[in-house]
Amino acid sequence: NKAFFKESDAEHGAELWVLDFDKNTFSLAKDILKGGAGGLGATFEKDIQMAGDKIVFKAYTSATKLGLFVSDGTEAGTVNVGVWTNSYVKVAGDTLVFSNTEGVFAVNLQTAIPEAVQLSAVGRPVNTSFSSNSAALQTDADQAFYLTINGDLFTSKGATVPTAPLARQ
Repeated sequence: NKAFFKESDAEHGAELWVLDFDKNTFSLAKDILKGGAGGLGATFEKDIQMAGDKIVFKAYTSATKLGLFVSDGTEAGTVNVGVWTNSYVKVAGDTLVFSNTEGVFAVNLQTAIPEAVQLSAVGRPVNTSFSSNSAALQTDADQAFYLTINGDLFTSKGATVPTAPLARQ
């Protein structure tokens, strides 16, 4: 029962606003980048994803750095879950999975304040760099599949414990 918008004003710049149909309100979700410049860039509309009743988007956290955000439309529920560095983002059920230059991460979207957990696997080779190829991160209805840079194939339902290797190179 919410609609999300990129709206700009002199005080905040371009930021995320929400229309809440239940409360009949239109309000700023969060002022991500304080000041008149605003956190949302020109490609906001192309880069957003809906994940259940939340929105996933990238926003500037400084003049040069982008973060990956999840929002339920409230200030407290609009959180930076990771660094955006040519990230690949997929939704698998109630889990957001994304990869960036730091690795592959999962976020449980059902928690009040979502947090990213770095996916890991026991016995993974010392080289823990992850492939940045978008084909190397795929999802089905409830799990993610990803390749490490050394060619190992892993699956995860979004937690560190059930992450398991499917095949090793």
